[in-house]
Amino acid sequence: MFALLLMTMAALASPSSDVYEPVKKPALATVVFVHGGAWVGGDKSEYASLAPTFTSQGYRFVAINYRLAPGSQHPSPVEDLNASLAKYEKIVMVGHSAGAHMIAFWNTAHTNSHVLGFVGIEGIYDLAALVKTWPSYKDWFVAKEFGSAEKWPAASPALLPVKSKAPWLVIHSTKDELVDLAQSTAFVAHLRKEGAPVDFVQLKTESHFETVSSLRDPKSEAAKAVLKFISERR
Repeated sequence: MFALLLMTMAALASPSSDVYEPVKKPALATVVFVHGGAWVGGDKSEYASLAPTFTSQGYRFVAINYRLAPGSQHPSPVEDLNASLAKYEKIVMVGHSAGAHMIAFWNTAHTNSHVLGFVGIEGIYDLAALVKTWPSYKDWFVAKEFGSAEKWPAASPALLPVKSKAPWLVIHSTKDELVDLAQSTAFVAHLRKEGAPVDFVQLKTESHFETVSSLRDPKSEAAKAVLKFISERR
């Protein structure tokens, strides 16, 4: 069945995004997926296997690329994300890790009436708090993307007002070994303070990358939560 879905979906490649059309058209909504990789790595092509979960349900799946550090710095990746939204309607953004940060920061800097909701998976939302927990992250990727520490608060979505009150689904595993649960806990509290509806799903067994890879299986806890969230938005 999985192989059949891969054969029937239409993938339209561009330098910035891969677009997978639903099995049945027209698309009920567009899922814009933003990969992680600590702003220094990752590629949209690594997530092609997620597409059938969404295309089989009638959704268009768009996996985007964006400029990476150290060649480019914040907010360039968010500007790339914003540009990728231009041609679509009924959009739900889904971001993993650094990608979750990007969609969250997008909502502090941009507006788009076609954006119906956000899904943050194992996200980074407070840079100083992250580096406090993992000091090695400063030189590995945070400083490369965001510069010196005094710039971090202005790039931390958990500390900034949101522009859209579109609903959020925040997913984080208690077994995440790379980004601590407190990142999402604090962000959820912030969203609620800002008046944005938010559902918080805490997984119990998945690692940082297992959570996003579990979206390949429509029956996984993460996939069911995401599909339910999207179906309630369209």
